[in-house]
Amino acid sequence: MSDHERHVCAQTSAQPSVGENGNTTPPCERPPVPGRVGRVVVLVLLGLILTYQLLIPPVVGQGDQGDFGRLFQRFGIQSDISDYNRRYFGYFIRTWKIEENTASGTGFLSPDVLLVAASLSLNSLLSKTGLYDIRCLALVRMALFLAAAALILQLAWRRGLLVRCVAVFALVVVFADVGYVAYFNSAYSEPSSFLFGLLAIAGAHGLRAGARDILGVVTAFTIAHSITLISSAAGVDPRMPLRVVPAVVAVLPSLPAKSIKELIALARA
Repeated sequence: MSDHERHVCAQTSAQPSVGENGNTTPPCERPPVPGRVGRVVVLVLLGLILTYQLLIPPVVGQGDQGDFGRLFQRFGIQSDISDYNRRYFGYFIRTWKIEENTASGTGFLSPDVLLVAASLSLNSLLSKTGLYDIRCLALVRMALFLAAAALILQLAWRRGLLVRCVAVFALVVVFADVGYVAYFNSAYSEPSSFLFGLLAIAGAHGLRAGARDILGVVTAFTIAHSITLISSAAGVDPRMPLRVVPAVVAVLPSLPAKSIKELIALARA
């Protein structure tokens, strides 16, 4: 089928046409969605890059400088290394012991608490020694990264070749760099800021592209941006709503007129 025929096919109805003699002509078949294979290839490549850096020995990660307890103490995750210098100024620690009787609240609220809880469930399925392998936390974060990458690629593939190349370069060369993903193997809160920041970027571009479910995209963008703000060393900030509202308002002028009308209609309903 030529390009002209495909264009004509896209403009015609999917219903079969009936001729003068009563014979029916089958409808044009839509061509497969272009670029789907390309997006899958990029996601597989990202998965391989992250797996090589974070899961396969020698594993890359971040050492504890005294901050891991904000997340780990809530779940009773502790290190069995007694030497202070080796514990805090040595190397990346991959395995930790779990002592639930020592678990206690720290007052630190962060979305990372949910990620650590999910990693503990995953660790109970994969660990044969009963020790907590921090790579399970990296796996949870890898899943979020690939989800954000899939959304960004889906939006980029609707644009021109230049936008696609920029998106692929940013995801593969920049964001998958060890300087970013090494924090996946740690109990720092920076990875959540990074991951939900990517999701917020995807939501903002989804709004500009005129998504069908405009209310859903606005809600997702607001949630992702809110989590990005609270994923900081300070945790939850009571002034967070004052920071979220300007970000949402700043996106509105770039929305298509149709999307703005839909939001106004939803607000009036």
